[in-house]
Amino acid sequence: MKTVGPVFTKKDNLWESPVYETTVAEYIDYIKSLDLTDPNCEEKHASQCPRLYLNGWPAFSSLPWLQEYIENPTFFDDFSGELIAESESLKETFVSGLTGGFAQPKKEERQKGVDNEYWEMTKLFMSPKGAVTRLHFDNGGAHAWLSQVRGRKMFICFEPTDTPNLHPFEGDEGLMNGSFLDPLDPEVDKKWPDYAKAIPYVGVVEQGETIVAPQGWWHYAVALDDSITVMRNFYSRSNQKEHINRKDAHLERAFFEHVLKKQAKFQKVPDDKLRDVARASVAKIRKEMIEAARQMQCEIPGQPRK
Repeated sequence: MKTVGPVFTKKDNLWESPVYETTVAEYIDYIKSLDLTDPNCEEKHASQCPRLYLNGWPAFSSLPWLQEYIENPTFFDDFSGELIAESESLKETFVSGLTGGFAQPKKEERQKGVDNEYWEMTKLFMSPKGAVTRLHFDNGGAHAWLSQVRGRKMFICFEPTDTPNLHPFEGDEGLMNGSFLDPLDPEVDKKWPDYAKAIPYVGVVEQGETIVAPQGWWHYAVALDDSITVMRNFYSRSNQKEHINRKDAHLERAFFEHVLKKQAKFQKVPDDKLRDVARASVAKIRKEMIEAARQMQCEIPGQPRK
C-alpha cells in the first residue's frame, strides 16, 4: 500500500512516497480504525491518520480463483487477449528463426502465459475514505474502465488536448503523463497558472457504476467512502497499434542487446545502425505473419481492421 497513488517514480523519492507491505486482513483493520478515529478526514489529523492506498494490486493474476467474479463489459471491443497471443506468436517465430533447436512451448503452457498477462491488466484498488488518486493518464496508450464495487469516488477528468495546461512531467515509461497538480487545491490557479485554461469534467461514480478513461484522458479521483475499485486496462480497434508497437519495441531491444551486440562481426557497427537492423527484422517477421494469414484467408486478431 502507498501514501498516494500512483507513485511517479521519475519524480518521486521513495522515502517521500514509501510503499508498505501488508496482508489484506491487516489493511481492512487499518481502514476500520480510521473510520473510528477520523471519520470526517479532518485536515488536522492528516499526519496521524494518513490515507494509505492499496493501489494497483494484480489480484486476478495472483489469485486465479477471483477471475470468475469478473465479467468484462461487452460494449468494449477489447482485443487485448488476441493481441497478447499474436505478440507471443511473433516472439516464438522470431526466436525459432534465430535458433534452429528452439522447441515450441506446449499449447497449455503457452495459453497459461497469455492468460497470466491478460489478467495482469485487471487490478484491484482498495482505499479508506479520503484517499487520492493523483492526476495522470495510464501508461502504454491503454484505455481503462473502473468499476466501483464498494463505496463512491469522485473523478475529475481532462481531455488529452488539455495536457499542456496540466503542467505534465515525464512518468516512469517516458510519457508526459504525470502531474502534481491538485484540481481541488483552493490555490490551484495560483500554483499552476496554465490550469485556468483547462476544462475539468467532474462526476461521482456510485457503487455498481463504471467510468471509462479512454487513451490519454487524464483522471484524478478521491474516495468519498471506503472504496473497492476494479480497474482494467485494455486495447481496442482505436489503440491496438499502441500495444503492437510496445511489444515489437521490447523484441527489437532484446534482439539488439542480446544478439546483435554480442556478435564479433558487428562490434564496429554503430548502435543506431544495429537498432535499425533489429527494427527491420521484427517488422519483416510481422509482415510475413500477416501475409501468411491472408493467404490462408484467416485474419490475425489484433491487426488493423479496414
